[in-house]
Amino acid sequence: MANNSNPNLAVINANASVVSQGFNLASDNGNGLLNGTGDLINTDPQLVALANNGGPTQTHALNAGSLASIQNGELAVESMEAGINSGIKGIGMARGGGIWVAGSAGVQLWKDGRWERSIAQSLPDDANVTTVTELESGAVAVATTELGLFILSTECGQTRLGRATGLSSDWIRCAFEDAEAYLWLGVGTGGLVRV
Repeated sequence: MANNSNPNLAVINANASVVSQGFNLASDNGNGLLNGTGDLINTDPQLVALANNGGPTQTHALNAGSLASIQNGELAVESMEAGINSGIKGIGMARGGGIWVAGSAGVQLWKDGRWERSIAQSLPDDANVTTVTELESGAVAVATTELGLFILSTECGQTRLGRATGLSSDWIRCAFEDAEAYLWLGVGTGGLVRV
C-alpha cells in the first residue's frame, strides 16, 4: 500500500523485471507495474498522519474510510457499502478485471472502485472458502473446506459438488480452470480431480 508524493514504483535497472504479487493499493497508477490479481491503482488509501502505532518506528494507520483494512490480522479490501466488510471469506481474480469477493453478503464483483454485480445472495455461514475462481462461462466456482464446491451463476443459480455428487471429499483445497475449460480440483488429503 502506498501514498507517496513521487511515483510509488519506479524501475531503476532497465534490465530488471517487476512482477506484482497482487493485492496492492496505490494512489497513482503504479507506474504501470501493478497489474496483479486484486491490485487497486489510482485509489486513495486514506492514511492518517505518521504516529507511534506500536513498534520501533512511526507508521501510517488506516483511516476509517479506507478501502483497505486489517481484519483478523489480514489486509482486506472493503466496500463503502454496509455489509460486505464483515464476513469476507475469499477473493479471486475476475477475467474482465477486478476481483470477486465471497462473503456474508454473497459473491460480488469489485471493479474500478465499486461493486459491479452480484451472483449469489449468500454462502452458508459455515463456508470456509479456500478458492474463488471465475470460469470461462462467467460462473464463479467457490471451493470450501467442508461443504464442497459451489458453482454460482446468474443464469443457473447454485450447483454444489461434493461427496453427494461423486467427489471423494467435501474438502476442496483449490480449484483451477485450464485453457480447455476443464475444472481441476485439489480434494481431501491430496487427490486431484478433473470435472
